[in-house]
Amino acid sequence: MILSVLFHPVILPTYVFACLIFFAPATFSTLSEQGKYYLLLLIFITTCILPIFLMTIFLQLTNRTMNLKTFFMGNRRERIVPYLITAIFYSSLAYFFDTYLHMSGLIIYLIAAIGVTILVLALITLFYKVSAHSTGLSGSIVILVMLSMRFTDNDLFYPILTFILISGFVMSSRLFLKAHTGMEVVTGVLTGFIVNFCIFYFLLIG
Repeated sequence: MILSVLFHPVILPTYVFACLIFFAPATFSTLSEQGKYYLLLLIFITTCILPIFLMTIFLQLTNRTMNLKTFFMGNRRERIVPYLITAIFYSSLAYFFDTYLHMSGLIIYLIAAIGVTILVLALITLFYKVSAHSTGLSGSIVILVMLSMRFTDNDLFYPILTFILISGFVMSSRLFLKAHTGMEVVTGVLTGFIVNFCIFYFLLIG
């Protein structure tokens, strides 16, 4: 359960940005050292704190309280609306970062990729329950690998290896807790991999 909380999909964007900031400085070379810390704080607030806040409001509007059970949304049908709301939120966030904060294209691409992944996850969830943890972790690995290939002046090998090991532990934990079946975990891995590979292949290589 601890692993499921520590590596919940809502915190993964912060981990990915932290890896890029500290192990691939060329990705944000235009920012000062202080600016990079401000960026990481902004990412944490906008991609972790705000979604949890929105989720809390949504639960209150539906006469439910925030706890571990509702936080993980074990029921497939319960996930659809929060996923759609989150996808819209990330799309709006990417637009805000681009239009008003004039952030670099890479930051916009990362935020937009997360939004697209969540939207695809919501569409699949209409018919089949998918492990969001597996989707988020596999997507994170793909992003780090693709960016490590694009920005050769980096030290992302160990962060990528760490993500892979953590993914194994988290997915095993989800199976052990009976939160998902093996096929739901595999579907999540494929969803995160395919969506993010296609996006970043098109942006960086295509």
